[in-house]
Amino acid sequence: MIDSSAIRIYPYGLAVAGAVLIGLFFARALCARRGLAAQTVSVFAVLCLPLSFLFARLLYCLICMDGFSRRGIAYFFDFTGGGYTLFGALLGGVLALALTARRTRQPWGRIADALAAPAALVIALGRLAEGLVGQGYGWYVEDWFDPMNGMSLFHPQEFDGLLRSPFAVQDMYGEWSWAIFVLEALLALVIGALALRRGEGRRPGDTALRALLNLCAAQILCESLRQDAVLRFGFVRVSQVLGAAVAVALLIHGCVRMEKTRPARLLVPILGTLASAGVVVAMEFALEKKIVLLEALPMDVCYLLTALACLGLVKSVGAALRAPRRAAKPVTDTKEEGTR
Repeated sequence: MIDSSAIRIYPYGLAVAGAVLIGLFFARALCARRGLAAQTVSVFAVLCLPLSFLFARLLYCLICMDGFSRRGIAYFFDFTGGGYTLFGALLGGVLALALTARRTRQPWGRIADALAAPAALVIALGRLAEGLVGQGYGWYVEDWFDPMNGMSLFHPQEFDGLLRSPFAVQDMYGEWSWAIFVLEALLALVIGALALRRGEGRRPGDTALRALLNLCAAQILCESLRQDAVLRFGFVRVSQVLGAAVAVALLIHGCVRMEKTRPARLLVPILGTLASAGVVVAMEFALEKKIVLLEALPMDVCYLLTALACLGLVKSVGAALRAPRRAAKPVTDTKEEGTR
């Protein structure tokens, strides 16, 4: 018999499971509407759930190697102790996508485009679930507006309206912090809404690639805003580095395609990406007070410049991804032209 006292239900895990189920129902409806095979979502779900789970945990364990040094391989199998990464889950999803395309004999791009919006919805609901475990918070609101701290350009006398959900969350000590997980959820919903728009003339897969680019840019910004237990190497935030790495990979992919159609315009997205990345890095150093010339910048100015740089990153890499198809040569009737 199963000992019911040994079974524990975690609210966060239950919320994430519910988010995945909602995403799968949404994906099934979109795939059916876009003419994909009936078994597409079923095959993808069977592959994606274990792969995303394992890769999300594996990447976390690789980053936190001190856990292995203390506990060995048992650290990896401590699934209830927390410790997963978004980019690890995305890697598992990409592998599941490739296997699904091969299994169902359909173009990966068409499947990816149909799954982009449901994936964004799952991420949004998963971000909201972080509030159940006290994660995804930012700076203390009172410290933010305190003129003595120099964190903000604004110093309102009354800001009690912000000391409530969804703007802020309260910790066990009664202190209110910015609810960054809500912002992340809203950005994911916007990314999903944009993925539902099917642009004319796009290659299969372009919608999914642009959604991934938007997600990387949002992650770079929101990871900078978070003050909870984010993964770090020193003061460098791991998710920011991974988001930038994926964006660079997308830039290279777009430049390879652009070289065949617009080789003269390669310089624009490359320089734009480098400039955007440079601003993000500079603002991270400014937030850590590691650049003397930028120490006087209030934090909200730093975050505003980071947000603008992330938009620039989306524009620059997006310009490379928008490389048009080669126009087909018109077929002319040579006999008719000769009579004219």
